[in-house]
Amino acid sequence: MGPIEVYCMRIPVAKEVLKLALPLAILCLVLLKIHILLSGVVFVFLISTLLFFRDPVRSVSVDESHVLAPADGTVVQIQEVFEENERCMLISIFMSVLNVHINYAPLPGRVVDVTHRKGSFLRAHLKEASLQNESNTLVLEYGSVRMKMKQIAGLIARRIVCYSKRGDALTHGQKIGLIQFGSRVDLYLPRSVELRVKKGDKVKGAQTVLGVLFP
Repeated sequence: MGPIEVYCMRIPVAKEVLKLALPLAILCLVLLKIHILLSGVVFVFLISTLLFFRDPVRSVSVDESHVLAPADGTVVQIQEVFEENERCMLISIFMSVLNVHINYAPLPGRVVDVTHRKGSFLRAHLKEASLQNESNTLVLEYGSVRMKMKQIAGLIARRIVCYSKRGDALTHGQKIGLIQFGSRVDLYLPRSVELRVKKGDKVKGAQTVLGVLFP
């Protein structure tokens, strides 16, 4: 089940923002009677926080075999790797603090496993981050294809949220979680995937086609 939508300037934002926005709003009101300048600074932080958690409505109109970007950001890595003794294609997407932080299902299918792992908070664009940083991994099954999606925390991003659980049936582009204040998402796809992006490309979650599968 996805987030309950609240709104900032008619822009939907994820419910997770409330824990951060409410204290800032209260502080802003208190300071308004004490120090207008400080109140203004806090107000800027409040608006920035609300915008960081924006949750835009996105529709999917592509073939089911199209692998959609699981997040907004920049493709920082595309390479063949060994994952669980199998060769697969790794696509890494770095999310900056300016990107939408919502994560989306790259394919329709079933969640067969969800694993959260504690770890470090290295800069998310580093290769070591995939192995050492705190992460949450979903294993998704689409037809005969099994793929992994890993939400990875970073230097600033300290909280990973996952809405999905084992056994859930996901629709194409469904919201499945978020990483607060940016970070990175790794996709492990079959080698047979026909890539449609390259390193350095800007992608949009649930909109940009990363590749095409032939299950």
